[in-house]
Amino acid sequence: MNAPKRLVELSDSPAGALLRRVPAPTPPVGAVERNWRGFVRRSEAPAQPPSRFAWFAAGAIVAGLCALVLRPVAPTWHVIPEPGAQTVALSDVKGAQLDRGRVHVRAGSERVELRTALEVAVLEQAAASFEIAADGSLTVHVESGEVVFRPSGTVVRAGETRTFAAPEDDHARFRRALSLRGTDPAAAAKLFRTMANERTHAEVALYELARLQEPAAAVRTLEEARARFPGGALKAEVGISLVEALLATAQHARALEVLDGIDAPERRDELEALRGELLRAEGRWAEAAAVLQPLARGASPFAERALVLLAEVESRRGRIEQARAALREYLARFPNGAHAAAARASLGKF
Repeated sequence: MNAPKRLVELSDSPAGALLRRVPAPTPPVGAVERNWRGFVRRSEAPAQPPSRFAWFAAGAIVAGLCALVLRPVAPTWHVIPEPGAQTVALSDVKGAQLDRGRVHVRAGSERVELRTALEVAVLEQAAASFEIAADGSLTVHVESGEVVFRPSGTVVRAGETRTFAAPEDDHARFRRALSLRGTDPAAAAKLFRTMANERTHAEVALYELARLQEPAAAVRTLEEARARFPGGALKAEVGISLVEALLATAQHARALEVLDGIDAPERRDELEALRGELLRAEGRWAEAAAVLQPLARGASPFAERALVLLAEVESRRGRIEQARAALREYLARFPNGAHAAAARASLGKF
């Protein structure tokens, strides 16, 4: 949608904070190895009755997960126990060793499953090594047997080595989508649509998606954003963009309805400029003039557009002198403005 570029990213509003979210620092050396030490298990280990310590540990895990939700984290490959399985130290898994970032696993008849950030690696009658690089990628080398990854079904067989890219965290993916807006808008739109169905950046993803769409599609996307996030951080921004999209699709009555519901006193001039343009599009000349006159006399960024619209509205009302006065004032204040040539041509016709 060809809407004016917003300055949300430079503001102190919650919306600005969303758009300026910075990535988490790279974890220290050895952090990934500690993840492997702490989260490896046997799938067939007997379940144990929960102890008081287990309940305390479960509470700590829940608190840790809440903390992870509230701040960006760097993607890491790690291993998580299955429900009902006993969490054991890596050294307790038969044939498993940790050597400077490389995990060696030799599985016999007892199946070993290593859950990575993306899939589960299954070993049975197999020996393999797993190495986590500094960038979070995982390299698997199979010495014997085969390693099957679920749910993709990828199989790495004896003698083969396969590297899997590190999973991309939500914040990195959002920044990548923003960077693609100018160079590959189709790819950016696809990423924004995916993120709109997730939790972390859903509201702002819908807003950014609408900015890449034609007005009719933008109306649907922005209506979705309003329905899903009625009190969101981008409530006013989404509402104003929706009014612009509705204006572009000649849905003037709906646009005025949405405009009446926007509560953003700090953007009063912008809202009034939109109201004047909508009333002018509806042919409500006297009402449009009443809205545009104060804007045209003011010093806001919307004064230039208001003078042009006011000249047209006064002309439609048959007030030729007032229309000429608005055009002369425009040329005096904005001699190099975007509408200067049209203003001179219109003066010549009166």
